[in-house]
Amino acid sequence: MTAIEQATDQFNVLYPVCAAAAFATATYRVWRLRQDPRNVALAGLAGYLACFVSAFTFATPAVYSKVGELTGVTNLATLVVYVSVIGTALAQTAVQAWWLHPRSRAVPAIRRRVAFFAATLAAMAVLFALAPVDDAEHPVDFDAHYADTPLAAAFLLIYLAAFSAMQFDLAITSRRCARAVEDQTWLRRGLLTVAAGGLVSQGYAIIKAGTLIGLWAGPNEVLERWNIQAAPIAASIAALLITGGWIMPAWDRQLDALSGWLRLIGTYRRLYPLWVDLCRSTDNEFALDKPTSRLADTWHAARDVKMRTYRLIVEIHDAQLALRPYLDAAEADRARRSGEHAGLSGVELEAAVEAATLAAAIAVKERGHPTGGQPITGHTEVGGDLASEVDWLTQVARAYKDSPIVAAARLQSSMREMA
Repeated sequence: MTAIEQATDQFNVLYPVCAAAAFATATYRVWRLRQDPRNVALAGLAGYLACFVSAFTFATPAVYSKVGELTGVTNLATLVVYVSVIGTALAQTAVQAWWLHPRSRAVPAIRRRVAFFAATLAAMAVLFALAPVDDAEHPVDFDAHYADTPLAAAFLLIYLAAFSAMQFDLAITSRRCARAVEDQTWLRRGLLTVAAGGLVSQGYAIIKAGTLIGLWAGPNEVLERWNIQAAPIAASIAALLITGGWIMPAWDRQLDALSGWLRLIGTYRRLYPLWVDLCRSTDNEFALDKPTSRLADTWHAARDVKMRTYRLIVEIHDAQLALRPYLDAAEADRARRSGEHAGLSGVELEAAVEAATLAAAIAVKERGHPTGGQPITGHTEVGGDLASEVDWLTQVARAYKDSPIVAAARLQSSMREMA
């Protein structure tokens, strides 16, 4: 398979993926724009995404060839693609100029960029019309095929110079905007990602320009491969970075929600073994839903993990209260001495003592009579806030599951009952 055939197959897949990603984002932005039609920033971003979709749609080899067939202008899609690519940078830098400067400075800055774009477009259109580029459609090798054609080479160099300049401008303005929004984490990250995309796109321009100049000397298979395959991949990576950067601020709420959900699922799973034993020791008297299996219960809890985790905490407290007659002060003292001997202190020690006392109480209750020693209340009172209570119970549950002090208390309690 030749380099052209490989590139054709490759870009018939890669370019539609890029276009679809931009189209999905553009749909969201246009919907937002309808809600706020005077929002200049949204309008600029919608324009950027429209250019992005246009560039990758018409660059797709299957679409590229159809454009020439339908219009009768061979390789017209190249002009459309390259103008669209420069248009993406124009729209983005216009948005950032609007953000960075007051209206009195932003409007002239945007006009300068529009004038540069218009001059570039005019020069490219004239050179394309004059260049003899009508022998056949060249959806993936236009640059390499016409590198030794002076007018076509001039067309390409103007495009690459304008592209490089505007992408470099994008990288600089993105970094400036990022510094201005230090307090908005995801917006800052998004702008820095856009800046990275602007710099990566320089790789595309360098490869294209370098191979174009190298091909003036005549055909070269290595240079052609770099021009046809490597440069467009660099452009696609840059485009995905830039698009991802612009949509990154919208991830803020979703990622925060996901992070909170994952924390609650983790809390639920850590509390689960303690909850199961407490439920069974009280004959499920306080359980809204009886324990089945860890996997099944976690699956059901995932649908409303906040409510289920809260229920778990309430039910653990209720069961602890029911076990008070079985809590033994002597057992707590033994667990404390063991914990101190093991080097535990502070909250870690208190959690191990609480877990050991509960484990011993469960073992006693299973044999049907309260302790004969001095009963204690245990740490069943709710803390100052829910977060501190969750943290406390999580540590107790961890000790209950893993601490050798708890295992020893459970064993000793069973042995005393058997004696």
